[in-house]
Amino acid sequence: MRVITGTARGRRLETLPGEETRPTAERVKEGLFSAIQFDIEGRRAVDLFAGSGQLGIEALSRGAAGCIFIDRNAEAAEVIRRNLKAAGLYASAHVLTTDAMLFLERGRERFDLAFLDPPYASGGWKPSEKNRTTFQKYSSMDPKNALPDFDGDNRDQRSWTRWMAEWLSDARKACKPGAPVCLFIDWRQLPAMTLALQWAGWTWRGVAVWDKVASRPQKGRFRQQSEYIVWGSNGKMPLERNVGCLPGVFRYPNPQNRIHVTEKPLQLMRDVVQICEPGGRILDPFAGAGTTVLAAVQEGYEAVGIEMSDAYFRRSTERLKTALESEVNQN
Repeated sequence: MRVITGTARGRRLETLPGEETRPTAERVKEGLFSAIQFDIEGRRAVDLFAGSGQLGIEALSRGAAGCIFIDRNAEAAEVIRRNLKAAGLYASAHVLTTDAMLFLERGRERFDLAFLDPPYASGGWKPSEKNRTTFQKYSSMDPKNALPDFDGDNRDQRSWTRWMAEWLSDARKACKPGAPVCLFIDWRQLPAMTLALQWAGWTWRGVAVWDKVASRPQKGRFRQQSEYIVWGSNGKMPLERNVGCLPGVFRYPNPQNRIHVTEKPLQLMRDVVQICEPGGRILDPFAGAGTTVLAAVQEGYEAVGIEMSDAYFRRSTERLKTALESEVNQN
């Protein structure tokens, strides 16, 4: 692994041992920086989930004014510091051993869109039902093919609503004035979601529908074949924004061969992220399968995804690398 160009051109970089961190492939890194090469000089960058720090170091080598490296792994932080010193770029960098969400809470970075798909804490009314695993609640797959479970989905109504309001408040601080926010939710938690959004200071603007097309029939009852997109904005949302007319209903079946229990269809996400103005930065603090990040990049946006589950971080990272490598090869 090496620096491609700039002041540290050709410098070999140290990588972390083991499988926990997988460096970005050279072709993917080259394709990424070719796309943004004229937007780097003089900019301040942040490298979240930095690993070996190679992306931030590449940006510094190409003229970025500074870079903050974030990784909660202490060993990774030491590797980043050694790589920065070897490349002669240590003076322009700041390495933090912390959680990405804590950094966003305390930081002053600004994004153009917050896109959020948090744990629903749904799947039943009784404590015994809510306390089942996420796979038991949300999947009808054969248990032999069970996907990893994720944390944070067993809260009762009051604690879930408060938790939602707290992190939505932090997310609003990380967004520009007028930035839209979109949150997926099911029918059980829809009322609580709209309350939490407003308690956090966002302006609630409506609800769009994801029609999943197919669902289990229920004798004498309506099918539960929809989820909802609660959306709003960080204060006023000018009509003159450079965004077209968007639909209120999206019809897409659940994706096949999912890698996450609650994964959304890629085309659905490509449609929904277009509420963000062209060239914007999209934030997804519950990245899961990485669908939002991939959709954003494919639609021409920048994107930041945060995922606390090690299993899903590895799955989403591998998915994004594979997809981006494929696009680079096709071009």
